[in-house]
Amino acid sequence: MDNRACITCDRYIGCLDPKKSISYSCSKFIPVSLYGVGSKGKTEKQTIDAGFSLFDGHGLGSLAAAKNPVAVLESLDQNYEFDLAKQVLDVVMSTDKALSKDLKVPDGDFPTAPNFYTFCTSAKYLKQTPYPWQILMPTIYLNEYCPRCTDQDYLFDTWKSTDSYLKIEKKVAFFEHGVCPHCKARRSKMVNKGLMYFYEEAALCLGQRSGKSANLGDVAAYLTHLEIKLQNVNEVYGLKSNSELHGTFVALTYGQAKDTLWDPYYNNLTDSPWFSSYHSMLDEIGGNHGEDLYRLKDSFVQYRHRKIKVYPAGPDKRVLRGRTRFAAAIDELGWFPNGAEAIKLVKLNADEVYKALSNSLRTVRAAANLLVEKGFDNIPTAYFINLSSPASIRDKIMELVRKSQDSAKIFGIQLPTWDANPTMPRSMFDEEFNRDPVGAMRDFGAQPPISNSPLLSNLDSIEGCASKKGQNPIRIKYETKKGKNGASTRFAKIAKLQDGAPPSVLAIDAGYSNNSFACSIGHLIDNKRVKLDLMVEVQPLPGIPLNYTLIFKHLLTPLIQRRNVRIIAADRWNSIKLLQDAEEEFDIKHVIYSLKYRDMVMFKDYFESGQLRYPKPEWTTDQITGYNQSEYPQTFKNHPVEHFVLQCITVQDTGATVTKGDRLTDDLVRSSMLCLNQLLNEENQELLNSAPDSAVRSSVNLQSSIVMRTSSGASGSTPTGTVKSSSGRVIGTARARAF
Repeated sequence: MDNRACITCDRYIGCLDPKKSISYSCSKFIPVSLYGVGSKGKTEKQTIDAGFSLFDGHGLGSLAAAKNPVAVLESLDQNYEFDLAKQVLDVVMSTDKALSKDLKVPDGDFPTAPNFYTFCTSAKYLKQTPYPWQILMPTIYLNEYCPRCTDQDYLFDTWKSTDSYLKIEKKVAFFEHGVCPHCKARRSKMVNKGLMYFYEEAALCLGQRSGKSANLGDVAAYLTHLEIKLQNVNEVYGLKSNSELHGTFVALTYGQAKDTLWDPYYNNLTDSPWFSSYHSMLDEIGGNHGEDLYRLKDSFVQYRHRKIKVYPAGPDKRVLRGRTRFAAAIDELGWFPNGAEAIKLVKLNADEVYKALSNSLRTVRAAANLLVEKGFDNIPTAYFINLSSPASIRDKIMELVRKSQDSAKIFGIQLPTWDANPTMPRSMFDEEFNRDPVGAMRDFGAQPPISNSPLLSNLDSIEGCASKKGQNPIRIKYETKKGKNGASTRFAKIAKLQDGAPPSVLAIDAGYSNNSFACSIGHLIDNKRVKLDLMVEVQPLPGIPLNYTLIFKHLLTPLIQRRNVRIIAADRWNSIKLLQDAEEEFDIKHVIYSLKYRDMVMFKDYFESGQLRYPKPEWTTDQITGYNQSEYPQTFKNHPVEHFVLQCITVQDTGATVTKGDRLTDDLVRSSMLCLNQLLNEENQELLNSAPDSAVRSSVNLQSSIVMRTSSGASGSTPTGTVKSSSGRVIGTARARAF
């Protein structure tokens, strides 16, 4: 057989030929040589094995085998994971030949562990000493406890990281091969009667240094030993005789998948008493028949007699699709790009990588469910284990933890490091909490901020800047107008408005179809402190954009008139006409200004120093952050201050600018940043200080002919300027203060 292909060429790593691939060869082909030892005369297997040894665990070539190490390093694209190990693995797998049909592997002398707890702790198997959570949580999601004989309060809630194995054994009745040794209850009956869930997935959100990776290595080894002890795996799951089952570990990079997930698993396969003995048995039988019954490399394992392969992989959805899997795991899922930021990514897309692996588990899961329904008690299903410290409240691991609360298939936990690892008490992290309390609570407390890299990381400072009294002095009502072309647009009218304010700045962030039209009005106190007096947000609807003309007439006009606006500002080109009309109509100054990063940092500084005030929210912070995500942003309709607080918590600091949180908006924050910027402008301060401190302003051009009341409370109106509340009470222009 001709082995001429790039993957078996000694020049592969340093070669810059754009055509190179695992199935191509050029005229410059040089057979793989290992430190000067050529491949001439070697068998296909020897050649491939030699080629594989050239690659380290991170998918990069050994410099000792490269002709020009400098050229190798310079040719590597750091933005692309050059997963050579994966390519080599594909070659190895593609060269498989079917084992002799009469070859039997009599492994009956090798016992199957009765449960995960025994597998971990017994000297026969792994001979490990895991932490309590590393025993108890897999016991739950692997469905290996008797719900009748187990203290479930202890199992699910009251256990401690310092508990002894003796206490665990007293509190938890572990199934043995799917049967309770005490009451003889069978797992299949418990599941079929609805007395326990048949979990298929785990979402483990734990602080760093909790032992997540080690635990995954133990669980994966346990599942592997169950599968290879099934004798005829394909027959059990109803697969074709030539089908192969895969187990795959995925992380942010191939190298991370290998280091954090694969290596603990690999060490279990090489060091544990059970696997060491099992491999020796396979070596003996294989040697007698001239067959390699298994391949245990530092980057993959293949049990050929059971058609099972396990390996680490990079986060490429194209590579991960199409396999049939009995197990999958993702490390640090919370740190994968998620939502809008990941839509165009082939790699590192949390939803797509998760979906690709989840779909690959369906075949085995369907078969296992049927077998449980038929009364089989010890058939493993296809498990998906996702583990991570959190990045933000909206990341993928937190999404799964929330989903687990109402799921019979997903088990979720959220544990701080000090509750998981008995060697790391809370006091060990005092320095980290003093230096960065938000980051420490995220990394070790497993309590993420609502946003990754938030601009305002101190929730106390956000809450502390809220006014103690005095809520937002405005209410609006939405209306829709159908144009002559039949298309509808949306605008807002004032339903309530408290009159009177010092000379103020009105700042606009003018959305149209996908974003809101947001306004913030504020004034200076003692020429240095900032008071954001009023916030308003007009939200478009899908297919119904905003009508700027009617917003100017029914919203901006009364705001300018009744809130003593002396300067109007915006940072969008499409706001120019609004600003010019306002200046012409009311003899006020208009400003077009694009926010700079320094302006955003100034906004942060004012928050953290307590020099900024905004209206008192109607909702608590917990209510704000616990909003209905499926109805966002409409859930904040007529609650602009609450929406402003959410945006303050979620806007992200990239180090060069401030961006909106994932699948969120930032219109109110941006309008408030602009308002602050203009209030602090020295030229504007002179204008504001010279302006009359009054809300009495009128215009002959005001189409609604509203006559404003004075700050002392006198008022009057024409019928066209009267606005009614939903209760029917006349408010606003023709009445005294609404609140």
